Amino acid sequence: MNELLNRLSERARDCPDSIILEGAHAKLTTAELYAAIKSFANALQAANVTRLGLLAENSPGWVIADLACQLAGLCLIPLPHFFSDSQLLNSIKRAGVDAVLTDNPDRLQQITSSHTAPFECGEEFRLTLNTIDTPKVQSLPDGTQKITFTSGSTGAPRGVCLDDNQQLRVADALSTAIGIDAPHHLCLLPLSTLLENIGGVYVPLLTNGTVIIPPGADIGLGGSTSLDMLKMLQALERHQPTSIILLPQILVGLVAALEDGWTPPASLQFVAVGGGKVSPDLIRIARNAGLPVYEGYGLSETASVVCLNHPGCDLPG
Repeated sequence: MNELLNRLSERARDCPDSIILEGAHAKLTTAELYAAIKSFANALQAANVTRLGLLAENSPGWVIADLACQLAGLCLIPLPHFFSDSQLLNSIKRAGVDAVLTDNPDRLQQITSSHTAPFECGEEFRLTLNTIDTPKVQSLPDGTQKITFTSGSTGAPRGVCLDDNQQLRVADALSTAIGIDAPHHLCLLPLSTLLENIGGVYVPLLTNGTVIIPPGADIGLGGSTSLDMLKMLQALERHQPTSIILLPQILVGLVAALEDGWTPPASLQFVAVGGGKVSPDLIRIARNAGLPVYEGYGLSETASVVCLNHPGCDLPG
């Protein structure tokens, strides 16, 4: 097992009743999470899955499927809901996906020749397993555990092969830079976004934290561009996180709210912003109003984050 799975096994043994994942419909303890990971891994192996697509909203089930693939030694291909049908189909074919775990089987069946397969352990998390008839593709690089697809805007998705050690090295470095023990992280970006997957899930799980994973509609996100700032502000007040990850356009909305008199939760200790250029003036305004914002830069080819400003090492812009 890798470092993350070992850490989760230890937490399940030492603190079995502590809450580790919070979703819209359920909270999972460390013992429940680890049991679910093993159950998912066994079911995926029994279904003879080798390359699993994951087309689902943010939820505890998404995280369980991700970690189960690591435990079972399977390749995971996160499929963003905001991809167009043609982008989804392109990603599925290029990666040689043989099954998709999804909370939207109707959409999947409209664009692929898929068949629902038995997967009882997914029912609690509203996930169904669908086998896919796709042509065989060339073998993947040794150790490939995840293929992350980026689309730019509307172009054909481009896949990047990653192993779990790459991802966990980045998560380890981020946890050291951020320096928060047992963070309470609220996922605002889709988990199919590598930045949120590594920085928002792996980092808290490695540092005895809790991950809060509401669906996009609960936090004001619909698709890749729609943003309801009122819902997002309400979610921040409701969950009182210690850390969040933002895109620049979300930061612009939060700064506008600050200028209108909104007060950020006192719990917030670290707000990472990435995915595009951020004005130093915007960061200064946010910090002066009590939002501890730090800019980062990343590439999918390097398992997301390449560099990140943080307290003691900070150069805005």
